[in-house]
Amino acid sequence: VWTIAGLLSSLTLIMLSGASGSPSGIEGLGSSTLNRALAAAVIGGLVSFPRTLIAGIGLGMADALLRFNFPDQSGLTDFVVFLAVVAAVFLQTREGGRDTATFSFAPRVRPVPERLRQIWWLRNLPRITGEIVLALAAAAPLIVTETSRQLLYTQILLSAVAAVSLVVVTGWSGQLSLGQMAFAGVGALFAAAANRGFQFDVGWGDGRLDVQLEGINWVVSILLGSTFAALVAVLVGVGALRVRGLLLAVVTFSFGIAAQQYIFRRPFFSGGRTSSVPFERSRFLGLDLAEQRTYYWFCLAVLASVVIVVARVRRSGVGRRIIAVRDNPDAAAAYTIRAAPTKLLAFAVAGALAGLAGGLMAGAIQNVPLSARLYTVDDSLQLVSMAVIGGLGSIAG
Repeated sequence: VWTIAGLLSSLTLIMLSGASGSPSGIEGLGSSTLNRALAAAVIGGLVSFPRTLIAGIGLGMADALLRFNFPDQSGLTDFVVFLAVVAAVFLQTREGGRDTATFSFAPRVRPVPERLRQIWWLRNLPRITGEIVLALAAAAPLIVTETSRQLLYTQILLSAVAAVSLVVVTGWSGQLSLGQMAFAGVGALFAAAANRGFQFDVGWGDGRLDVQLEGINWVVSILLGSTFAALVAVLVGVGALRVRGLLLAVVTFSFGIAAQQYIFRRPFFSGGRTSSVPFERSRFLGLDLAEQRTYYWFCLAVLASVVIVVARVRRSGVGRRIIAVRDNPDAAAAYTIRAAPTKLLAFAVAGALAGLAGGLMAGAIQNVPLSARLYTVDDSLQLVSMAVIGGLGSIAG
């Protein structure tokens, strides 16, 4: 099966690159083609060859029509493909394809033997290790004074915050998300818009209403961006989380492509800018966050807070319900735990954490790039790699 699939996918890219007479830009061609192929497969229910074939031809025709009629709307096709995926998943949900099985991507960790738990330093080893690592991280900017290195260390901390969001949705809930950095980008752009002030008009034709809202505090805008990212995550995942299988991976991957190519550039987010959206840091509780070393410590405190809160959630009833739904949704339902709302809650928490990381990442470079520099599908896949290497389900990892 893998051999046949590899042959077909290679043949597809050879023919597509041959259409232009050159294999240039093939790195972008691969993700875009994969997005359309996954959309056609989902429309076919992942089982029907005829429906998938017809869907593939239809998407190809729609791509040609949109490119011809809307040449100035870059990424419009990717947005339409995302809508097609969401509609197909929603229809499968309405047809009664409810969740009867889940996947566990996190390895099962054996408990520490009781005889070892009696040793004080072994019992408290995670806390001791965490305190040592936190102390070393706090001292790093005092040893390394170069601003560029401090910026790099800040970005590393914020990547860890985004990776923790994958622990929640993939490690705990068993749902693979391939678009977490898209939620980070949405949170960053909303935070930047809230910080500078909203200005947009609503209505139709001559009956339009101009709405203007004043800008708000920098830190509050990041919290609002995180909340907005959680709401977007709920809207994206509400259909995929109700059916069996890895449909959430397809939906989030398609959303990541659509966000990168189309959604980020909407005037509501970009404010009419084409390259980047400014997001300059300000003060917080008397601290001047414009200074890079102070901002590093601020992000370190955010990471430590996220780790502590998420660890407590894992030990709470909410965390146990999420794990129960992942391991056995039928048994969880017998205890009145509904699978779909529980997984949706996990996805919302993961979206909020990704939005928080995205807003802080934008604050690190003091702008939100609209080019392929940040919040891309490639960044989302790298984020999955981080979580896999660290151990899905492991906050410390």
